[in-house]
Order: sequence, then structure tokens, then C-alpha cells
Amino acid sequence: MTELEKIEYTKGFVDKLAEGINPIDGTPIAEGDLLNNVRISRCMYYVSDILRRVIENGGTESKKPAKRGRAPFALDSSARRELTPADEPLRISQVTSLINERVDPETMKSLRSGVITRWLLGIGALEQVQLPSGKTTRLPTPQGRGLGLITQEFQGENSVYSVVLYKPEAQQFIFDNLDAIEQLNREKGGSRENGGKPWSTQDDETLGTLVREGMEKTEIARTLGRTVGAVNTRLKRLGLDVNAVSYTHLTLPTT
Repeated sequence: MTELEKIEYTKGFVDKLAEGINPIDGTPIAEGDLLNNVRISRCMYYVSDILRRVIENGGTESKKPAKRGRAPFALDSSARRELTPADEPLRISQVTSLINERVDPETMKSLRSGVITRWLLGIGALEQVQLPSGKTTRLPTPQGRGLGLITQEFQGENSVYSVVLYKPEAQQFIFDNLDAIEQLNREKGGSRENGGKPWSTQDDETLGTLVREGMEKTEIARTLGRTVGAVNTRLKRLGLDVNAVSYTHLTLPTT
């Protein structure tokens, strides 16, 4: 007996129970029997209808198409023409959001801000800089400043720090170079190469920088080669919280 035949056989039993008939010998079920309760009978009819649809669909409840994986991020020319820079300087996460507004999340993966940052590091617009405190951060190079990357100081709970912001012309520069960014995004793997490794001082400093830049936890995890769970655990140990970092504006450099 095939699976479909088993389902048909089962439906026959359920139908008889719904009608108040003993499916074994075909005799009426006693009036006071639990199986003759009207609520039980309605449930049997409901189950019978589900089995009917399964049988009609060849053994499955519905003929929904198999769910396909989403395509990698890639904006067509019409979507790119709609990209418009904001009037004010933005964080890299906000610039990325402007791009992802043109993405259908049901069919395409979103672009992650870390990909743009890595591209900017690769072309020399950003660089890793060691601060007098010994910590490292990413800051615009002279080339980057010429493109419209600036720094803005914020007051954290314990110290003042700088965050890179992107002026309208820098936002447009990113929009104009989406081909190169998309290529880097395609080449990027999703591995967690640092999973299980101890956190170094450099890792902690990078984590703090990414939090201050407003990067989402999932993207922080990808950038650091860690899982989201590992990032959450480290944030708690360091007393940081991606969702509750307070920023107080201090100064906005003119260059």
C-alpha cells in the first residue's frame, strides 16, 4: 500500500466516525458514546476535509512552490537611478539603509554596511589608526576626506570618541561605485573563522568601534568572524549594548 493509499484508507475511517458509524464493523455508534458528541463529529469532518485536500494534491496539503533562496544583492540601473543622497552627513549604516530601501527582501539579500566599509578600506578612503590610548579605530584618509568622509565626536558613558560620517557627496560616491561593492559582496564568504577563539584587545576595540558606528549585531558578527551569540556575550561582558548606546553631540568638524 502506497502512502497515498494509506491516506485514502484513513480518510474512509474518519468519514465513518464523523457519520457516527463504527469503521470496523459498520454498525452505528451508540447515541451516548463520546464519538457521537457533536463537537467530536465536527472535528472529524474537519480532519476529513484536510485529508481530501492532501489526496487531491497527490499526498501533500498544498501545492505551494518550493521556497527558493534569495538572490545576492544587486541593484539594476533603474533602482540605482532612484538613489538620492541625504542632505546631511550619515553613518555608514544609514547610507546602507538608503540602498537597501530599493531591495525586495523577499527575493534579494540586503547589502551589509561592513561590505561598504571593507571596500572603502581597500581603495584607501579609510584606514585603521592607532589612537594615543592604544586603541584602534577607522578614520578617513586624506583621499577619503576629499570624497566627503568626515569625523564627528560623540560623548559615550566614559569617554569621547569619533565616528565617521558621510556627506552627501560621499554617499553619491558609494552609489556610483555599487558595481565594485557588489563584486566584493559576492566574493565575501559567510564563514565564522574566529569562532571559539579568545577575544583579543584588538577584537574588543573593533567591537566598540562598530557599536559606536551604529552597525547591527548581525553585521558586527560577520565583520569579526563571530556568531551573533558570541557578540552578545562579549557585549555584556564589556558592558556594551548595541540597542542602548547613548550619543551626545559635541562637535562637527568643517573638514
